[in-house]
Amino acid sequence: MVTIEKVAIGGAPGTATLYRARADGMSRLGEPNKLLRDRVEPIEVPVTTIDEFCARTGLTPDWLLIDIEGFEFAALLGTLALRVCSNSNARSSAWWWR
Repeated sequence: MVTIEKVAIGGAPGTATLYRARADGMSRLGEPNKLLRDRVEPIEVPVTTIDEFCARTGLTPDWLLIDIEGFEFAALLGTLALRVCSNSNARSSAWWWR
């Protein structure tokens, strides 16, 4: 089963500006994609952490595969309880592209 959550993942809960582009893979949090800077729509979106999501849903992942356009490190900052404080054997993989 797949559940879609209308929330961004980050290092701390709150809100962030999503620069929504009308092209696949070109939307960004924090700042617009440089190639589309003049053709994006800024919208405020809720942000949660992976820890908060897991606590709320009761899920404990075995793997995290993260590819979120430059916010991988911030997302991993929000996994402290998952990585350190739980009995989880979760592994993670993040991709950084420049």
